Amino acid sequence: MAYAIDIARDADPRREIRRIALERIVSARKNLRKVTDGVDERIHGIRRDLKKLRALIRLLRKPLGKSRFKQEDHAFRDAGRLLAPFRDAAARVAVVEALRGKETGAISASALEAAHDEVRSLYRKTVRKDDVRKAAKGADALLEEAEKRLKDWELEESGFGLLREGLAVMYAHARTGLARCLIHPTAPNFHDWRKCCKYLRYQIELLHPVSPREMKVAEDTLHKLTDLLGNDHDLAVLGETLESLSDGTLDDAELWAIHQSFQSEHQRFMKGCWIKGRGFFTGNAGDFVKRIEGYWEAATMGRMSGIDT
Repeated sequence: MAYAIDIARDADPRREIRRIALERIVSARKNLRKVTDGVDERIHGIRRDLKKLRALIRLLRKPLGKSRFKQEDHAFRDAGRLLAPFRDAAARVAVVEALRGKETGAISASALEAAHDEVRSLYRKTVRKDDVRKAAKGADALLEEAEKRLKDWELEESGFGLLREGLAVMYAHARTGLARCLIHPTAPNFHDWRKCCKYLRYQIELLHPVSPREMKVAEDTLHKLTDLLGNDHDLAVLGETLESLSDGTLDDAELWAIHQSFQSEHQRFMKGCWIKGRGFFTGNAGDFVKRIEGYWEAATMGRMSGIDT
């Protein structure tokens, strides 16, 4: 089923939460068992499931309780970290290939080939089948235990009250992240902002059925924003990786051309982030959550009265 809370008249949000969590865990474990059959695609799917799980439990921080929240969050986080090196290796290759695809002459063909050779070599050293299998086994063990604990999730709140505080906290964190990046635009600040925006995006996706048209607009905006922030993060990681080319592989002019190209791409990404971020995070968390709760109440009342909203 979809990564969305069913608001039909006979649906219990607490049961829906457990259903969604179980589906994402099962999906991730299925890909983990077949991870060497298309490594890049499988790992991308697994990490997406893990991020959706972390977004879900952030809605439930208070209902789950501090201890349970930390236990589950750390399990999903640690599973993702085991797979991160393989994802990063693939991302570096993708960024260089994108630069090659739109070469304008600013970077010489020889410089791009040297960069491509470097990231492809690193990919081969990193994404070895035995290493991938070992990491997948460790991640699967963490998810197996998390799956067993699902039945012990105690969610005492009901209705929108189950989600209200978690949604407000995530919106506030993402809005603060934008402010921090405007004041101090460092790579760590952009990375933290991206994580908050991605969690919020997935939380809105969970709530899509309460007002499909309005929620789709919000999802699309946050999707474009997180893609831009993700591209910029990959560019920064690639820049660090290519530092080895300064050992004489490329001359100063070629290194400078690569640097200038990265700066140009960074500025392009940031312009898009400012526009979308400042357009989305216009109000405070209270107003945002109040609006979503209004959608929830209208939708659930409509279902109860038999009216399709």
